[in-house]
Amino acid sequence: RERAAQETALECRQLAERVQDLTGQVEAYKDRSGILDKENSDLQTKMQEEAEASAQAVKKLEDELLTAQTRFEEQQAQAERDMQQRLGSGAEASAALEAEKAALTE
Repeated sequence: RERAAQETALECRQLAERVQDLTGQVEAYKDRSGILDKENSDLQTKMQEEAEASAQAVKKLEDELLTAQTRFEEQQAQAERDMQQRLGSGAEASAALEAEKAALTE
């Protein structure tokens, strides 16, 4: 009977040690899980910041493109007006020369 009690006590100690070991493992996993959660949160924050920075960069480039397109269109319109003016002046000069030529040949 005493031997059975000793064996039971030994089994209880072994079970208690096993429970303590498993409790330690659970705590270690919880700690690791907390660290991973923090790392995940930090990465999500960083990704959000990078996405916002990228969106701002895209917006800036779109604004620069629009400004360049507008400037190009304005310059193109001015060049067309200048060409029309030159053509008009050239036509007037040509008509004047033709008139002088006609006057001289008469």
